[in-house]
Amino acid sequence: MAEGITTGSGHEPPHATERHAKAVAFTIDFGALGNSADYKIAGWQKPESGFTWTLGTLSSLKFPRPEEPGRYALELHIAPFVWKDRLAAQRMFVTVNDEQVGKFAVEREEVVLCEIPWSVLELRSTCVVEFALPDSAEPAQINGVPDTRSIALAFNEVRLIRLEDKPAEALGVTPPTSGRYPALPPTGEALTELMMRFESLGEDCEFGLVQRRCGAEPLGLLRFSSSPLPKLIAAMEAKFEGLGAPDMIKVELASSGREYMVLDKRFGLYYHAWVLAGEKSPEEVHARECSRLPFLANKLREDLEGAEKIFVYRGMRPLAESDVLKLAATMRTFGPTTLLWVEVADAEHETGSVEEVAAGLWRGNIERFAPANNAHDFSLEAWIGICHNAEALRHTLKSFVG
Repeated sequence: MAEGITTGSGHEPPHATERHAKAVAFTIDFGALGNSADYKIAGWQKPESGFTWTLGTLSSLKFPRPEEPGRYALELHIAPFVWKDRLAAQRMFVTVNDEQVGKFAVEREEVVLCEIPWSVLELRSTCVVEFALPDSAEPAQINGVPDTRSIALAFNEVRLIRLEDKPAEALGVTPPTSGRYPALPPTGEALTELMMRFESLGEDCEFGLVQRRCGAEPLGLLRFSSSPLPKLIAAMEAKFEGLGAPDMIKVELASSGREYMVLDKRFGLYYHAWVLAGEKSPEEVHARECSRLPFLANKLREDLEGAEKIFVYRGMRPLAESDVLKLAATMRTFGPTTLLWVEVADAEHETGSVEEVAAGLWRGNIERFAPANNAHDFSLEAWIGICHNAEALRHTLKSFVG
């Protein structure tokens, strides 16, 4: 990519907001409550919560020229509309006052930096920025989503930064970690594929049922388990040794009397057997679990060591961050795992957002959980959005490591 720097450029990613906070001339916020209407000329969709999509193949902004001469840069916080092999990236050509200052192929949520020489700014009292977007497309034509808008990029923020005497490369950019952008949700095989990259650790079966609704049926020890946090941490610390021992397994009917449940007396974990009363005898279910549980425990250990999946945990009650950090730390004794801890959104955490809390721990935020008396009444769209944003965050962070 000539003329521009992206989060995937291989440069070390220092925290830009710390290193050039005083050099930010102004920020354009593209959220529904932001100030972007003061700067937009043409080529924009209606603002949404936290972002605005571009409209068509050309979008433009206008702002006053900085008063102080010097070297400046535009910092663009953006995410593309892409779809597997049909639309792998969105090309973007950036011009300021008719001079090209950057060109990019945007494949995922990124922050890009376009340096603007003073010679481009000084001849006019205002700056006109144009984003040429030749790959803008209608989602309905690309992936079947019922959306006929012509879109290319979702803009969250644009900042004008004074570079002072540092080269743009030295300033770096801040990795986006909030998952603020719209998940044009994947469907069909792509949705199933997405959900297979996650594994539930409990505390209940809600996320396992979400995966089932999306056509994903991964094998998982705790997918349909009641696994309160202290018991889960104890099992992790013991590496699940002894799970499935015949004298530690108790098979009983659920309170409904319709299906069997399995109690692991070793760690106190409680599972759905997914066997209806009358289909098998308790002895047959017991024999099956003696074989199944050790196999699944070994598979979970391997998955934790491999650290390829994103592990999901939600508590039956709100959890303290310090307690979840204990779980994340215990998990990382197996390997460089990632734990996605999901809580109900609040004033500080937007629904659908995913943010990095600490190394190996992310927080996802959902509008609501399923009620205790109806586990199937979950917010499917919100869960899909969280998983979509978690996957985007994983790609973003990998680009910085790489």
